[in-house]
Amino acid sequence: MGIGGERFTVSGALRDRASVHTLILVFIHQSIVASAAFFLTRLIANFQSGHPYQTDLLLYFAAMTLPFIPGCLSLVTLKKWENQLHRRYIQLADAAIVDRIQLHGDRASEESFTGLVSRNSFGIIHAFCEYVHAFLTFFLNSVLSIMVIAALLPGELVLGYVASAILSGIVVMIFAPVIARKAVSTESLNVTYGSTLSRMWINLSLGNPLNKQFWRAAAHRSAEQYYDAAQDLAWMRQTSNLLLGLVALAPTMFLVYQVVNAADVSAAVVAAIIVNLTRIMHILNSFGALIYQSLDLKNVMSRLGLLTHQLASTQAALTLPLSAPRGEIFMNGAPLADFAATAQILARANHGRFTITGSNGSGKSSLLIYLKKWFGDHSFLLPAHIDGLQFGEHAPEGSTGERMIHALQQVLQRSCAKVLLIDEWDANLDRGNAHALDEALSTMARAVIVVEVRH
Repeated sequence: MGIGGERFTVSGALRDRASVHTLILVFIHQSIVASAAFFLTRLIANFQSGHPYQTDLLLYFAAMTLPFIPGCLSLVTLKKWENQLHRRYIQLADAAIVDRIQLHGDRASEESFTGLVSRNSFGIIHAFCEYVHAFLTFFLNSVLSIMVIAALLPGELVLGYVASAILSGIVVMIFAPVIARKAVSTESLNVTYGSTLSRMWINLSLGNPLNKQFWRAAAHRSAEQYYDAAQDLAWMRQTSNLLLGLVALAPTMFLVYQVVNAADVSAAVVAAIIVNLTRIMHILNSFGALIYQSLDLKNVMSRLGLLTHQLASTQAALTLPLSAPRGEIFMNGAPLADFAATAQILARANHGRFTITGSNGSGKSSLLIYLKKWFGDHSFLLPAHIDGLQFGEHAPEGSTGERMIHALQQVLQRSCAKVLLIDEWDANLDRGNAHALDEALSTMARAVIVVEVRH
């Protein structure tokens, strides 16, 4: 499931160089932010005692302005981290399917794989990196700041923080399993709904009332299920968020009130607490956000796991190609009993046109896959539908027949292919295009081997 045994894992993602740079910058950012409370408290103490305070004032200004530098840089390296992770995933996806000819006709695997690679992988990787960045930011903001507060202000404030942590942990233990289950089920409904929406074009554009009726019914059903689940999940998350806000703030607010109203408290301590009150509340809010984010941990990890699971399931879907036909098939009118013998006959030929015929499901396309594996890079397999195949920087224009002729000409000019394997090229072609392509194949067969599956 990777390049040289490499796997797309959480631990691997966190070891990325851009990830390390991002996390270091977040640490520097939050360390400077936390120091602001220290310099502000010392500034107040020196001012009230009549000692010089100008240096502390300048340091406080620095602690309030300098964090913008590592903070902004961390967002730049965060984007670089996302880009590198996505590039690595695309490389692993490339390695998972390259030259897996047996997978070509597996439409279910193709739809799932293509959906994740071309659409969902961007959002999943972005959400994971953003989550790690935000989680570390909230964690360091809470831990480093409370360490500074504990060193300068009465110990009751730390006691309030501990009480908030315990109560928040209880809330998380109650809500986390429920939210995690609901998040996974909502994500599954989202995938189902997306799959239904992907069939909108074909079902509506044809103008068939029956297709429109059934697709709209399926879309309505999928939409209602997903929207209801997403709404329920939002209620669960915000209910837990409300409770977390209350339990994070209430203990410290109560203890602050007790401290500033104590009979023996000094004016300097009261002043320091009041001035730092905004900072204390910000710390508690960060702590609440940290706990709230932990509710999303399983969801973020499960979504990232979808990418790894898709690569693994794609490789697991590989099956051995057939070595003999399922039914009667013929090459230039002669019956074929063994694919290997057919490949040997073709290998002895320098050129020529070989037409494969037979009933549906008899193994004609399987023969082409077998021959593709037999001749390797010296062959070129052209499926019945060529839309999406790259034959240059720009997609060729014109009818299907004209595009197929252009494609085959590109193959002969730019590759080492000596065997052209063409699957049902005459399907859905009008008489003029079919005649033109038939003549082109006859001309090509004078120089290379042309193996064509025909109706």
